[in-house]
Amino acid sequence: MTDGLTALYEQCNVFLFNDDVRGLVMDAITELHHSNAESISRLHAIHIDRAIYKYHQASEKRIIWNTLQYFKACIMSALKEYGIDNTE
Repeated sequence: MTDGLTALYEQCNVFLFNDDVRGLVMDAITELHHSNAESISRLHAIHIDRAIYKYHQASEKRIIWNTLQYFKACIMSALKEYGIDNTE
């Protein structure tokens, strides 16, 4: 694990998440960090909370076959939407 990734885990308070989702969250952050480090550097726990909420909403309506890929998309969406939702 790189120092940047460890710092990102700490920035997102990953270890405060429930054991049931922590692994998925860490896997998603790791993959996103490798592919999109600049965007993911803004990630915080509030974005992950939003991504989990969006994932649960979607899973109630349809079967999600590739959980990790879908959750990564939820995280990226949460990063974009959070900025828009909090503009005045």
